Amino acid sequence: MKKTATFIGLLLLIFGTLQAQNYEEDVRRFYGGAQVGFNLPAIVNQNNYGYSELDYMVKTSMSFGVHAGLDIHNKHMIQLGIQYTQLGQDYKDVIGNVDNEKQVDLGYLHIPVTYKWGLDDERGFAYDKLNKYLLGGVQLGLLTSADNSWFIEGGEVELFDFINQNGFNENYGQIIEEQSAFSDDKDLYRSIDVNILFGGGFQYFKTETLQFYFEFVGGIGVMDINAQDWRYINNKGVYKASLNAFGSLRVGVNYYLKNAF
Repeated sequence: MKKTATFIGLLLLIFGTLQAQNYEEDVRRFYGGAQVGFNLPAIVNQNNYGYSELDYMVKTSMSFGVHAGLDIHNKHMIQLGIQYTQLGQDYKDVIGNVDNEKQVDLGYLHIPVTYKWGLDDERGFAYDKLNKYLLGGVQLGLLTSADNSWFIEGGEVELFDFINQNGFNENYGQIIEEQSAFSDDKDLYRSIDVNILFGGGFQYFKTETLQFYFEFVGGIGVMDINAQDWRYINNKGVYKASLNAFGSLRVGVNYYLKNAF
């Protein structure tokens, strides 16, 4: 959390410095908008609670949200948003001639703070022109839902049956003793997450107030998403923190206020 606070502080410091620069031609405009994202989520370092790791499968998901921001001469933009994002990971493998499959679906309410830097040479709100930019930021994630599914030979089974096939899980006795009251998949995961964001995109003013954009945003978590009580070593005697990661293609629209200051 200290690293996250430091990062946010640096963003605010950069923005404050930009505000203080004496650009006679600068125009500052508030805007608000909405977006939808098409995601490729992943979980770095799977946690099977001591059972064998499975192969990673491609997973797709969606995100959508709203935001508001301040644009300084179409060159420097800082934006605060709120959005719902579906993350997780699918796994599939054949272990001991048995088909194994696991599906992890996580829902987060994200609160991103992003800074966008316009890459075009000229400063100004150029209309009927495609403007490119880079972005960076940080977002806080609040876990709203978790749904895990486990399958053996195509049939759905319970967690405890899946992780102890053929009695090979050395953690099984400890898990049964410590987690006998387990009933909700959300208990497997931490309630908050923090991601670093990076990417870039293109934006286009259709009119003086209406802007469309599309962008690619990548994100990587900096916190272990597993709940403290569910951090068990794997079948090689090692535990690695599980991190959310994603790539997202996002399209959106912004409405700019006409009044500048």
